[in-house]
Amino acid sequence: MALADLQRHPVAKRGQTVAGYLAAWLERKEATGSLRPSTARAYGSHVTLYLVPILGAVKLADLNVSHLDHLRDELRRTRPDMSAATTTRVFATLRSALRDAFRRGEITDDPTRRMERIKTTRPRFEVWQPADLGRFLDWAEMKGERLAPVVEFTAMSGLRRGEVLGLRWVDVDLDRARLVVAQQAIRVGAEVLVGAPKTAAGEQRVVDLDAGTVARLRTWRTRQEAERAEFGDAWQDFGLVFTWQDGRPLNADDLTKRFPKLIERFNEDRRLSLLAADAPERMTMMVKDSARMALIAQCEALAGPPLSKQKFHALRHLQASLMLASGAPMALVSKRLGHSSIVLTTDTYTHMLDGVGAQAATAAAALIPRRSAGVS
Repeated sequence: MALADLQRHPVAKRGQTVAGYLAAWLERKEATGSLRPSTARAYGSHVTLYLVPILGAVKLADLNVSHLDHLRDELRRTRPDMSAATTTRVFATLRSALRDAFRRGEITDDPTRRMERIKTTRPRFEVWQPADLGRFLDWAEMKGERLAPVVEFTAMSGLRRGEVLGLRWVDVDLDRARLVVAQQAIRVGAEVLVGAPKTAAGEQRVVDLDAGTVARLRTWRTRQEAERAEFGDAWQDFGLVFTWQDGRPLNADDLTKRFPKLIERFNEDRRLSLLAADAPERMTMMVKDSARMALIAQCEALAGPPLSKQKFHALRHLQASLMLASGAPMALVSKRLGHSSIVLTTDTYTHMLDGVGAQAATAAAALIPRRSAGVS
């Protein structure tokens, strides 16, 4: 190979493949600690499942836009159910790796700069209306559900699931009605890791709390202190706000799996409440738990339509929508949620609550003085 070729392709003399480079890149990233655990896991998954099987044998120095087109076509062919968003994330991983190679002088060109952009549409989330959340919380509190305070706190603060799980009392100032998002707890495989929040904008952000949320946190802390006294030396002290009775931290599955099941239970209790009105003898035969029967008979929250299915993450979306509906500026909502860009906030949340657009239009029209309310 001519010297000029070696200068143009500094890695060509080693014959390094895309697979070899990606493995070394991941190892280097993990060794420097520059990746959050969740990001490292996502990168590793993208490399192992998609990038190496399709592009692994290609020489790194030979990688070009045609190979990227081939990657996109193969993902469409072999993974027909893969969303455009997931495909975009796979390419983002490759882009990050190649930019690093270019920066380090291991390649002289980054073909991802010239690839055709993958078109994606941000998913629209349908969240509960405020009354739905109120009915669920009333029912959950009457039921004595331990996770009810976690659900309410998440809906009223907008914290991510991992941020809720990692929240410590030292990060909460109840007297000033605010908290600082300093860390998150996430599950990586079978291990729970504590690290920085998901985005740089989310780190050390201050979240103001309403008076009702502060009062409920005080009640929760009193309950937790009583449990600490009851368990004595068996109490596991992690300093976390939300725990089990013995101090053990909640984990992601406790929230992700339990919340949808609670919604199903609410709807089942609602159905039984209707049955109790129409056929009380039949309901008595179906429900043997006297405490549950009493709840169904007394809980006014069960009146009304059934609740729609929701994921735990939808509570964060609900907080965003509530803030926007109350008239909070988009920039404030974006900052509260820890979004990396206000564009993300705008694209995702403005459609969510019924009547928000109409209220804004009415408020805007009211600013214009007119002699009469109608037009002749």
